[in-house]
Amino acid sequence: MSSRDPQIEFYGYFADPKEREKVGSLIETLERIAPSDAHIKAIIGRANNLFEGIVSINSVTRKFSVYHRADSEAGLIEYLQAEITRQIADWKRTRFMSYQVA
Repeated sequence: MSSRDPQIEFYGYFADPKEREKVGSLIETLERIAPSDAHIKAIIGRANNLFEGIVSINSVTRKFSVYHRADSEAGLIEYLQAEITRQIADWKRTRFMSYQVA
């Protein structure tokens, strides 16, 4: 994933190539499990000695979003991935429930 990819933004610090790769891997993982028409965006930054980030997924059928602050970039990315993945899994589990025959 290129550092110029519009899906990923960094602010407030210099993210080295390894950090950029971790965020790129997160986006690629989400592209595999998100709705097929989804637009995925990650914004990662540093403010007040904490890392903060938001991951948003927008599709016609659903919007997902998670925000978090952490002491480390690794902890931040781990939380963002776990939470957004949980949201997608919940949606997949319930998205066709209204179509069930009583």
